Amino acid sequence: MIPGHKTFLADLLRRAGAQPIGQSMSGDWPTVEREWLIIQQPEVILVKSKARQHFHLNSRIWQHTPAVKKAQVYVIPNED
Repeated sequence: MIPGHKTFLADLLRRAGAQPIGQSMSGDWPTVEREWLIIQQPEVILVKSKARQHFHLNSRIWQHTPAVKKAQVYVIPNED
């Protein structure tokens, strides 16, 4: 899932000068294929846990994305 264009997280990204990749998609949290995400070449990746952060930073699948090359994979704290 990625944040849709009307979500709080997408708004925060825009305020920070970023362009959310779900900007043109309908729905609050559209589901997309991993291959589509990689093709988008994200410059920053936001994940929910340290385990996911570790996975992305060490994954052969994600290693060619700008976010992983620059180690810009960040954990967003859970809402709880």
